[in-house]
Order: sequence, then C-alpha cells, then structure tokens
Amino acid sequence: MICLSFYLPGLFTIPALDRDEARFAQASKQMLESGNFVDIRFQEEPRYKKPAGTYWLQAASVNLLSPSKLKEIWPYRIPSLLAAIIAVIGTYFLANVFLRPPGGIIAAIILSSTPLLIGEAHMAKSDALLLASVVIAQFGLIRTYRNHVSWLNWLCLWGGIGLGVMIKGPVTPLVIFLTVLVVSIIDREVKWVLKLRPLSGFSLVACICLPWIISIQIQSSGEFLQSSLGQDLLPKLLSGVESHGLPPGYYLLLALITLWPGSLFIYPALKFAINSRKTNTIKFLFAWVIPTWVMLEIIPTKLPHYVLPLYPAIAIIISYWMTNVAKKGGHKSSFSLNAIEVAIIGVIWFVVGLSFLLVSNFLQQTKLLTPELVATPELIFSKFNEIDFLVLNFATIINSLMFVFLLLVAYALFLFRKYVLSLSVSVSLVWLFVIPVLQWSIPDLKWLFPSKQVAQIIEEHSGGKYPLVAIGYHEPSLVFYNGSGTALANPEEGVKALLNNPYSYALVTKGNLDKFLDRLLNKNVSIEKIKEIKSFNYSKGRAISLLIFFCSSIELR
Repeated sequence: MICLSFYLPGLFTIPALDRDEARFAQASKQMLESGNFVDIRFQEEPRYKKPAGTYWLQAASVNLLSPSKLKEIWPYRIPSLLAAIIAVIGTYFLANVFLRPPGGIIAAIILSSTPLLIGEAHMAKSDALLLASVVIAQFGLIRTYRNHVSWLNWLCLWGGIGLGVMIKGPVTPLVIFLTVLVVSIIDREVKWVLKLRPLSGFSLVACICLPWIISIQIQSSGEFLQSSLGQDLLPKLLSGVESHGLPPGYYLLLALITLWPGSLFIYPALKFAINSRKTNTIKFLFAWVIPTWVMLEIIPTKLPHYVLPLYPAIAIIISYWMTNVAKKGGHKSSFSLNAIEVAIIGVIWFVVGLSFLLVSNFLQQTKLLTPELVATPELIFSKFNEIDFLVLNFATIINSLMFVFLLLVAYALFLFRKYVLSLSVSVSLVWLFVIPVLQWSIPDLKWLFPSKQVAQIIEEHSGGKYPLVAIGYHEPSLVFYNGSGTALANPEEGVKALLNNPYSYALVTKGNLDKFLDRLLNKNVSIEKIKEIKSFNYSKGRAISLLIFFCSSIELR
C-alpha cells in the first residue's frame, strides 16, 4: 500500500515522456501491431540496444489491460510499477536474511520512498525491471552464501540473472559476479561458489535467453549483438555518450537527492557500517555496492538510474544501523557524530528538502509558467513581481506549511536519536511532494507535452484518419501518439511525403516554416492552417512553436 501511494499518482495522467519511455512504448506497440515479437523496431529503425524482455512485458500488459487503445501510455507503465513493488518487497525479504525485525520493513520503506525509484516506477522502460531482477538474484545468492541451499534459492539466483539478461543484457550478471568475486576475496574462500551450482545455473540462463538471442541473430543477420555490444555498451565504457559524460563523484553527490529523505541517515549508517565491516552482513552489502559503484563512477557515460540496482543494499545498510545502534541511543563511540557533522548533514538535507518544496510550488503556477520562462530561467528574476509564490490556493498553503513543519520535526527527531520515528516523519514528506506534483502539477502543464496536444488536435479535426508528416520536431512521443506511420522528415522530404498522400497533416516548427512553404510553391498541394501551439521541448531544453496544417491535393479539391 505504501508503494502504491508513491507510484500511482501521475501514472495515468502524465503523458508519454521523451525519449526513452516513448521509444520503449512505441516499439512495444509495433510488436502488437505487426505480430512480430522477435524483431524490435521503432518505425523502420531496428532497436537492438536492449534485449526483448521489457518489450514483451509491456506488450503483454497492453494486450491484457487495454488492447483496443494502444495509444494510452499507462498500460505500458504497469510492468515498471509491478517491478518496483517486487523490488521493494524483495528488499524486505532480503533484509530479513540479515536483520531482526523491524529491519526488513525499514529497508523496504527507505527504498520505496526514494525519488529515483518513484520516477522509474512511473516510466515504461527497463530500469525498474532490472532492479527487480537484481534483488531476486541477490536474495538467492545471499541465502545460499549463508548455507540455506535449496532449489528455490537456486531458482531465484539464476532465474533472476536470466531475467536480467533479457531485460538489460550484462548488467545483472555483472552485479552478481562482482559481489561473488569480492566476497570470495574477503573470505579467501572460493569453494562456497560450488553451492551455487553454476553449471546447472548457466544452463537455466541459457534456456531463458538463447532461444530469443539465436532467433534475433538470424533475423537481423547478426546485427543484434554487434549493435548491442559494439554500438551501445562499448562506447559508453570508453567515452560520454549523448552528452552524458560526467566526472567521477557524480553519483555520490546525486545520491543526496535521489535517496532523499533517506539521505539524512546515509552518513551515520556508513560510518557505523565501516566500523562493522567484518560482520557477514556488512561484508556482503559492501561487496554488492562498492565494486559496482566504483566502476560506474569511472565509466564516462553517466545517467542517474545506473546506480539504482545498488540502492536496496544502501537501504539495508541504513536499516542495519538503525536496528543495531540507533534504537540503543547511539551510545557507541564508533557511532557518535560530532556537532559539525550533525550540522552539515542537517544543512544539506534541509536544502534538498526545501528545493523539492520550491519545485512543487513553482510547478503549481500553471497560469504563469510559459515555455519561454522554463527555457530561460533568468526571466524568473525579471518577472519576479508577477510570480508571487504566496498567491497559492488554500490546499497548497496548508501542504507547504505541513512540509516545513514535518521537515523540522524529522530533523529534531534525528538530533534526539529517535531515528525510526525520524524516518517515518521524513517519508511523509515524500507524499506531500509526490501526490500534488505528479498527479496534478505536471499533467496540467499541457505545453510540456506537445506530442499529445498535436494528437488531440488532429483527432478533433478529422478523427485521426490521415497520416502526419513532422518537419523539425522529431520526438519519439510524436510517433507513439500519432501512429507508427508518422513521417519524421526535413522540409524537402516532408513535401515529397505530402505529395504521395491525397490528404495528410503537416506539423512544422516555426524555424522550418519558410523552407517548407518555399518547397511547396508550384506544387499540387493546398494547405490549411489548423492551429499553432507554443510548447517546450524538454529533451533539447528550448521553447518551440509548432504549426499544424491540413494538406490536400488541389485536383481532389
């Protein structure tokens, strides 16, 4: 129920997001349209960066829940929602292997309330599914490591690895391998690995993965592995890809935000864990986190969700500290925080929390927010008198006052070493942010989702009977909402496409309008302007103007 309270707001109301979510959803939609569940395509372009597991689960979800409405995004998100819940519940069971009650509940709640997992649970992509596969596999691994050898633990380990391979290739096997390697080095013992029954385990992984891999290799003439490994994975290891190159330390700083409000407890928990590093619990959790984290910090290409498979272990480390030290009053000298440490922790945590509140109130200024304002943030200062953050509705004022009050209460409880109570209060802050922002604020910003606006306008004009040619605006969500036959073209190609259809729509950015009209001169096409919309392309971070035309052959008219 706690997971649903975090993950359901906005799941049905936020339109498809560019670019990854829309690409995943569109490729899954094309599987349903074509009946080809082996080949993965976005329009005619192969999508061989990731295996087919995510697309299959999305296609199954849509076919089960909304088979007649393939352009609704919410059924594509259901696998991510369920995977996030499975990951949280799996973290509970995994923590119970190490901790006495209520350790499992604390770890699960910390993970469930992290902004990073809340975001991934709302998106139709592979990362929540990857997290679930890692948690399932790690559960089987740690149970076996602690001499609980059974067919169920074996199935969790190797089934989780096989599922992870079908979701995102080598990531899950890599996390598990590094964990096994580091634990073996620390213990100076490798014989325990035989308890994992690797030969039969690899056979199970092969049974899960090889049928599709062989099929796609044959169908793609060997292009899948070449594209997946050579054109996607290898470039990310060598340099920053798609402007995502960032220096080491990025994930460490970002954790203050993506793990909030649990980030309040990271420092004391890690301090205690380092002093307890010889225990089997911390040894295993460090083996899970540290080698993969270091590797991700070194790799040039960085995206926030890359560290998500490590967050369950961090949540368990925090829970381990709370259940072993915090409830005793934190009296151990190895744990004690000095005044400077407490002050720094508080300042950082307050700044992040108040930033969430500021973002929430800012996004609720729907009548004042414009694409130009978002594209040029410095305009906020020139229009500060117009943007009065105190002019809010009664519910927002009450919500903000409660947020600040609970922020102070959570930190006060932290100071008085009432850590479990502090966590309980801080988690309620997430509800005060998530529900209004995801359920109402973001969906109300219609100009933030031009693709859906365009689809609605075309639907109202003709019932969506005619194809769309897009010139200058080529976001994947446009194809998802307006059909797989949507043409993404430059002005010259766009005019050719219009000439090939007796009736069609043209979507033209203002920057391409003159070129488009020039190429239409003396052509056998009549155009009628339907609407112009002011919007914002958040993928490129700039305001845009889009013009929608209805085009028809002059002869037919």
